[in-house]
Amino acid sequence: MVDYKSSDTGFKPNDLAAGTSLQLPVYIEAARQMLRDTGLKPAGGYYMKIGASYGEDEDEALKEGRMRGISLKDASVLSRFSDMLPGGAFAAVDQRITSTGKLYSSTRLFDEQELDELLRYTQRLVREAAERIYSGNNSICPRSGACGYCDYKSVCRMNTLYAGNALRTPPRFDREQLNGSANGEAEE
Repeated sequence: MVDYKSSDTGFKPNDLAAGTSLQLPVYIEAARQMLRDTGLKPAGGYYMKIGASYGEDEDEALKEGRMRGISLKDASVLSRFSDMLPGGAFAAVDQRITSTGKLYSSTRLFDEQELDELLRYTQRLVREAAERIYSGNNSICPRSGACGYCDYKSVCRMNTLYAGNALRTPPRFDREQLNGSANGEAEE
């Protein structure tokens, strides 16, 4: 699954934990549902920057043009849809293989079970957000530090003096959250 972006966008697990980077996992889940009866499974989800020059140098263009996102932790799967560059880097995605043939460690690499748990974790975050919306909770509570670079701060009306408005400190992503019982409830 590829989502084309006009800006340089990547997947950051801490942004997922904060509830601000749900797009790729939601798209992967949608693809998984569409492929359910085919025997095929998504191998990841990626952002691809388009619309701007990556630079004059061909090597720089190859490096900057690689997709960024979530990948299965399986070099054989990644090598099916991306050529290898000298030095072990994949041409299409921002992953590399070591000289021993293993993928470099990355917070954006997940084995199949971890990916399943990541998608369940994302579903829980989406469900919680929907419940807040349906219950009428429309308080303004951006994550701490976001207001300094937000393009909408002039119209946001964020003010901690208003009831319900508060900065929130999001949790940090921890792979232990992907253990299926992180919230004490089983997913259906």
